[in-house]
Amino acid sequence: MASKMLGKRKRQGVGLEMKTFKGNDQQNYLVFRTPKGSYHAFLEVEAKQAARNLWCLGGIAASEY
Repeated sequence: MASKMLGKRKRQGVGLEMKTFKGNDQQNYLVFRTPKGSYHAFLEVEAKQAARNLWCLGGIAASEY
C-alpha cells in the first residue's frame, strides 16, 4: 500500500532553532539552540577576513590573497 502513496515523504530528524540579530556593536550574529537545549553563537565575518585571521585557507597562506 505504501508504494501507492502520492506526494513527498515527510522529512525526518530534528531541526535547529536559529535566530540572527544585529548586536550593539553593529555586528551580525547567528544563535542556535540544539535539541538538548544548549545555545551556540557565531559572529558573521567575511570569508577573506576569516582566512586572514586563521593565517591559512585550504593550505594557502592568507598573505597570498
